[in-house]
Amino acid sequence: MASSKQLIERLLSKGLTKADIARAVKRDSSLISQIEKGKKPGANLQGALQNLLEGKAAGNVERRTTKAGKVASVRKSKKASERPLQKDKQGRIKYTSESARPAVLLNRIEKVAEAGGKVSFRVTYLDGDGNEQQGKLYEKGGFYAQRAQFEMLNHSDGAFGWVLGRLNEHRSNSGGKSLPPAVKVLSVGVTASYGS
Repeated sequence: MASSKQLIERLLSKGLTKADIARAVKRDSSLISQIEKGKKPGANLQGALQNLLEGKAAGNVERRTTKAGKVASVRKSKKASERPLQKDKQGRIKYTSESARPAVLLNRIEKVAEAGGKVSFRVTYLDGDGNEQQGKLYEKGGFYAQRAQFEMLNHSDGAFGWVLGRLNEHRSNSGGKSLPPAVKVLSVGVTASYGS
């Protein structure tokens, strides 16, 4: 198996940022930077990084242990905690607010994927003339979150590139015009659904 440093370099070359990788493995981005620079080995992250590279959910990553065999203590992040997902009365995710960051989108889709759900998308973007537009994807029936996550992680233009590609495909199939090449995604909202 490749080292954590090599795996991080491969993920970065696929278009993920260090922050994206850190969120996926539930670690601080400074740790990812230290591993990438060779300052720390990150051996306990190898399996999770390999899963990410293969387009799978990172899974649970065991914390490193001290020489005495106890779980090493971790300093609390000074960053504000991520906004919790909205849930229905049964405790299932029902809707997440729009996000302007691909990493947050991927994180939310991962949570829905872990619960076996489907997702639909509401995309806000600037067209070639700078006008704000909205598009919707998979409103009827949804799209399996696990597949969406895999495809986004492996898309050459990242999560937002995947969404734009799917939106363009949807517009073409429904007789609409293709999106111009200069489209910029402002935000993507995700709606989750469960069951068949």
